[in-house]
Amino acid sequence: MTCSDNQVRKLLKMYAKTNSAPKAACVAGMDAKTGRKWIKSGCLPSEKPKQVRTWRTRVNPFADVWAEVVEKLDDRNALQIKDLFEYLRKKHPNKWKKSQLRTLQRLIRKWRALKGPEKVAFLEQDHIPGAVLQADFSELRSLNVTISGEFFSFMMFHSTLPYSNWEWVTLCRSESILALNRGFQESLKELGVKPNYFQTDNSTSATHRVGKDVQNNGKSRFFNDKYVQFCGNHSVTPRTTEVGEKQQNGDIESSHNQFKKAVASAIVLRGSSDFKCVADFEKWLQELARERNVSEKRSSLFLEERKAMRSCDFFASKDYDENKVKVTKFSNIIIARSVYSVPSRLIGQVVSVRQYEWHIEVWHQNILQVSAERILGNRLHKIDYKHVIWSLIRKPGAFACYRYRDEMFPSLIFRQAYDEIACGEISIKNDLEYLRILHLAASTSEDEVKAALELLTMEKSKISYDSVKNLIGFEKKSKQHQIARCIPDLKNYDKLIGGAL
Repeated sequence: MTCSDNQVRKLLKMYAKTNSAPKAACVAGMDAKTGRKWIKSGCLPSEKPKQVRTWRTRVNPFADVWAEVVEKLDDRNALQIKDLFEYLRKKHPNKWKKSQLRTLQRLIRKWRALKGPEKVAFLEQDHIPGAVLQADFSELRSLNVTISGEFFSFMMFHSTLPYSNWEWVTLCRSESILALNRGFQESLKELGVKPNYFQTDNSTSATHRVGKDVQNNGKSRFFNDKYVQFCGNHSVTPRTTEVGEKQQNGDIESSHNQFKKAVASAIVLRGSSDFKCVADFEKWLQELARERNVSEKRSSLFLEERKAMRSCDFFASKDYDENKVKVTKFSNIIIARSVYSVPSRLIGQVVSVRQYEWHIEVWHQNILQVSAERILGNRLHKIDYKHVIWSLIRKPGAFACYRYRDEMFPSLIFRQAYDEIACGEISIKNDLEYLRILHLAASTSEDEVKAALELLTMEKSKISYDSVKNLIGFEKKSKQHQIARCIPDLKNYDKLIGGAL
């Protein structure tokens, strides 16, 4: 039985009073034999030197194959002990039980501590105030945020000053140079000053290919030309980590976790994780970052950093990529392997496409023609039915096999209307009837046509172009106001000439 220091103290105190070992042991809650042992020792359990055992109580079950085990572990690979154990069991059937995995794990852990290879230690850093701004991208999926009921699956650009832990966030769709550009500029706007260095990891937004760099022992990548130009515009020196050494950007990695925990708590207090739009969610995140930045500890350290940083003559660089493309005969353009529709009047024209982080803009003759949400991914498409409906009206036979046919149904009610008109029969007549309704939505109001279709469906009335047109009160010819004809009296002119008036 193991005795505590308090029990032995009570034992010795009672023994001094009664001079009886059995009585003292009974009061201390231990056996009389145990009490005599501690009385004889005259010390507490914590003061008694422990005997180091140099012998094994059981035979090492892996002694026969230990040399092979060490050989496998010396390969410095990602070999898991569980996989090694299964390998040994297959090689030597019926030699070990499954429960002996823990024995192998203990033996290997002991070997690694005494004779294993050296490990890379994390070295604590003394950060210089205002020297560097660290930045990285992070996922927000774990927060289960929704935008108007739809799951928000995008990312955030997160920047921090390691000395004071000042931080700032912006939302983005991907780890692109556009997102990096916008995030850094927004950080400078909030800071009002700028650091000497801007540090990121080896993401493709800053670097593009692995190459030999003598200054970094061949373990880093060359910076993108756009990234170098972007840093030059803001007079900051780009800096990155070594490939595979994300701990060198450890301050921002730690800041990710802390900020996400703060966001999760704030969402619970808010009572809802749903936001009206992306802009509202971003504004809410930035307000939370401001509250964290004005904390007593951060604000005092940030004042030191502001004094050490340079004044910011803010240079607003372009936050978009611009390309010239030709509109195809299909009334669309191809940007980053994705297809966007444009008005058919631009077919054959060369247009200027500005690709922002969240949307694209199509310009022609310095006039904005189209603004659409940017597609994230390759070989995708975004087709606006309003751009091709006039062509489909003229060629209704092309509708059945049109590649982007599904995009010609703006909402579910339009699809239901088409199914009711077609009644399972594919014909040019039925397609034309639906296309005329879609043309009506494009030339008047999609919302009014949608409401008319919902009303007709609710009343179980027949859906047709004429019934929808009558419901929305559409008239092709505008009403003309009748103006009364004014016929002058010529007698007044005779009097005027004759001087009678």
